[in-house]
Amino acid sequence: MAVIIVCTLLILLCIGVFGLMSRAREHEMLMRVRMIEQELLSRKCDQAAEEGIEDVLPVLSGREQVLSEMIEEAGLTSREAEVFHIIVRGHNAHYVADTLCVSFSTAKTHTCNIYKKLDIHSQQDLIEAVEHREAHLKKTRERMASRKRSDHTAVVSPCFLLDRTA
Repeated sequence: MAVIIVCTLLILLCIGVFGLMSRAREHEMLMRVRMIEQELLSRKCDQAAEEGIEDVLPVLSGREQVLSEMIEEAGLTSREAEVFHIIVRGHNAHYVADTLCVSFSTAKTHTCNIYKKLDIHSQQDLIEAVEHREAHLKKTRERMASRKRSDHTAVVSPCFLLDRTA
């Protein structure tokens, strides 16, 4: 799986370097690769949990997991998810417009829709919500790991124990 993703990214990079692909199309392709990687990882984690396999798979970092959960819970569209990933890093609508090759008005509309769906009112509220959920997830993972150390008979999904560095 990792080899396929690395090869795909290298091909996309080469295409982008030689100017054969627009920046928007290149970004769209990279987002698709990221979504495929997350789906494959999710399937492997589910399979490992069913089989009781421990400590064999990397999982999404705390931030990646929190962002994926928030996107799914809010029912964001794929384009809104792209905008969400940009604004949660602290960028503004002008940056979104430039990065995704859309008008400023479209970027603001996507941002407003995201805020409505998440029931928040500002970018600061969004960042704080993500940080709060990350802290909660970290505590949960620590509790699961300490339980695992104290009780060797427990079977715990590797999706909660391991953390891949971003």
